[in-house]
Amino acid sequence: MRLKSLTPAAAQANVEGRPTRGAEMAQPRPDGQKFIVTKDTVVADVLERVPGALELLVSYGFAPLADPVMRRTVTPHVTLETGSRVHAVDLGALLRDLNRLAEQGATDKRGGRPRKADAAAPSRPEGRANVNVVQVLNALRNCRDPEVPFNIVDLGLVYDVRFEGERVVISMTLTNIDCALAGQAVAEAAEAVCRLGVSAVEVKLVREPAWDPSRMAPVARAALGQSQGRGRARLPVWASAGQNPPGVSFLEEMENMKATEVLSTEHRAIERMLAVLEAAAGRLESGERVRPGLLRDAVDFVRNFADRCHHGKEEANLFPRLEARGLPSQEGPLAVMLHEHDQGRAYVGGMADALDAYEAGDQAAARTIAENARGYAGLLREHIMKEDSVLFPMADRLLSADDQRELEQRFEQVETEIMGPGVHERYHQLLDDLEREMGLG
Repeated sequence: MRLKSLTPAAAQANVEGRPTRGAEMAQPRPDGQKFIVTKDTVVADVLERVPGALELLVSYGFAPLADPVMRRTVTPHVTLETGSRVHAVDLGALLRDLNRLAEQGATDKRGGRPRKADAAAPSRPEGRANVNVVQVLNALRNCRDPEVPFNIVDLGLVYDVRFEGERVVISMTLTNIDCALAGQAVAEAAEAVCRLGVSAVEVKLVREPAWDPSRMAPVARAALGQSQGRGRARLPVWASAGQNPPGVSFLEEMENMKATEVLSTEHRAIERMLAVLEAAAGRLESGERVRPGLLRDAVDFVRNFADRCHHGKEEANLFPRLEARGLPSQEGPLAVMLHEHDQGRAYVGGMADALDAYEAGDQAAARTIAENARGYAGLLREHIMKEDSVLFPMADRLLSADDQRELEQRFEQVETEIMGPGVHERYHQLLDDLEREMGLG
């Protein structure tokens, strides 16, 4: 069943910051002084109206809020009840602490008094740079583990960030804590946080709890080809330089993955095609000629691999299953994802409609293709980030092992019965060819 998506008007309202569902529940009381946070309050309203709410929500486990794009595009659609369910958060405790912060904010405005320290809000001592845990984590994303080529935050190596007076105290580990470069990794983490303007940083390298691959975020597992529970990591087929491991087909590779990992891995292939489209758009914008056949091949890839296969798996299988497990389809990430699928189809249609005129030498058609290619690439890059960082972690929490296995089987049926034998291998080769032609290989 096709799930209802947001209308373009609704999407524009969200981009411009106007409230959506739940806003009427997020209004201040008639006295104009007190804002009551309830389970039906949308996250965007909490972030706007409650001082210190961002740090508190992140500390409770709403990690995706660390990303400004997520705050802008997703939070207007998600209530605290929905977010707490998918992040396994104690809703009662969260509402208590948020209302405590809201009351502090109202008191400060009425009396002009400085805020008192409170357990619900991270302290900001006098003299310390105005830095919060979100900024610290984003800074640490610039640091890599010495032995696994990915950032230490999404690998799950950062265990705690605390503020003690003017110091930022970080507890972290490494994939191999006895690595000869452990000292260098600690120094790099401290330096990254110091660049935020913090005067004192302490990085504690801890052995317990020991790190294991289950701590990785889905985006890290997908990028590294890590299958949950397999205890090994290697680059997946689509993230590699274009070569399958000897004797291993794409479908055999998928058998080692959860359903959400299959989709994340497919994102890496789509990102490669987005780079091709961006390179082609750049040439068209500078007046250079791009082979029309390349553009037709790119449109074919996007329509069949990215939309018919990848988005088809999501819309016909993953999204309905998530709805059955309690994730609303009329609000939140599902509504956003479906609306963006439709936006992407419009961009691709714009490219396809201009191809004949471009091939005939129409320069206006070249501009149309470039504009739609840019629009599609920008949309899909943000879309992929939202799915890898927000939707798929939600899915992993909501879906049982049986759900994942059944979805994986349905995905395989899409590959064999809808796409057909050898199609993935053909698109894999097409990616290699187009990358070489655009100088990306």
